[in-house]
Amino acid sequence: MPPKSSKFRGVTLFRPTGKWRAQISAAGKTTSLGDHDTEEEAARAFDRAAINKAGTNALTNFSTDEYQNELAKLVKMTQAELVAELRNRARKSGRQTSKYRGVSLLKQTKKWHAQINIAGKQLHLGFFGTEELAARAYDRAAIHKAHVEGTSLLMTNFDSSDYDSERDMLHSISLTELVTRLSGSSTVKTDVKTENASESESENQSTENMEMGEEGSPPRFATDIKASAFPIKKRTAPAITSPMVFYPRGKERRTRMQPCRAAC
Repeated sequence: MPPKSSKFRGVTLFRPTGKWRAQISAAGKTTSLGDHDTEEEAARAFDRAAINKAGTNALTNFSTDEYQNELAKLVKMTQAELVAELRNRARKSGRQTSKYRGVSLLKQTKKWHAQINIAGKQLHLGFFGTEELAARAYDRAAIHKAHVEGTSLLMTNFDSSDYDSERDMLHSISLTELVTRLSGSSTVKTDVKTENASESESENQSTENMEMGEEGSPPRFATDIKASAFPIKKRTAPAITSPMVFYPRGKERRTRMQPCRAAC
């Protein structure tokens, strides 16, 4: 049976799934860094979080020299951003659903799900037909998030210059409006088409009814046909009978059967 704990700092075995969970304590709270397939991956996730928290003087499982290429990025990131990225890495390493940041495949519908971390919570951005569309939805949300938070740190799947023509719009709209545009644009267009079609059909039907009424042969409205051919009988309310009278016990009315005096 595998050990319950690990030889690495900040790593434990999560028995229900058999994966290695990395976690770190900050401000008196223990924060999960994701469930990883291997013990070493979990240990390195802890190291990155420790560097983000205490810099190069942090107590890590491996030497900080192994993270030289990531030091500048790890120090600039907020704790919430790093936790979201580490958790996302853990999920992707286990499933390998997408090569893009913030994108995963929903197997039931074969749609690509885009989401982004806002204030420590995963925000749903919509389901898309292709992996690239979902990745670009994440990029637009990331640009909006960076502007609202006032940070110059921007991590996108594609070059941020691809969105220069949309940058002013992404900065000016609210988060709710952005999510609505990303996830519900196709639905809104479909609804508008349906409403226009129903309005045109109703106009055509009313025009036909008016033309038929002018000729004089059929009734002008369809309701007149039903009224003339099938008259509706008015329903009358049932007669109200007198209420039942109850007498105290022992004082009931008794009726005697009168003898038959007539010839039977």
